[in-house]
Amino acid sequence: YIEEANTSLDYEKHKSALWKLQAKIYDEQPYVFMYASKNKIAISKRFDNRNMYTERPGVILNNLKINNKNLVPTTGEK
Repeated sequence: YIEEANTSLDYEKHKSALWKLQAKIYDEQPYVFMYASKNKIAISKRFDNRNMYTERPGVILNNLKINNKNLVPTTGEK
């Protein structure tokens, strides 16, 4: 149905293919998502233990540990 919807130039055939695709997805879905979070979270790769959680706030900041492998020592001079 996806290919038919993407290649059809006729509006009615395109719409029909999309309806068939949506019906198939509805029939074969393993579970129903009741909601989706609108929040976006980004965690730097410099942290070793990056974990995301479904409950708020989504990440526990005091669990983050800095990865010491990529740190560059500084002299402290300006």
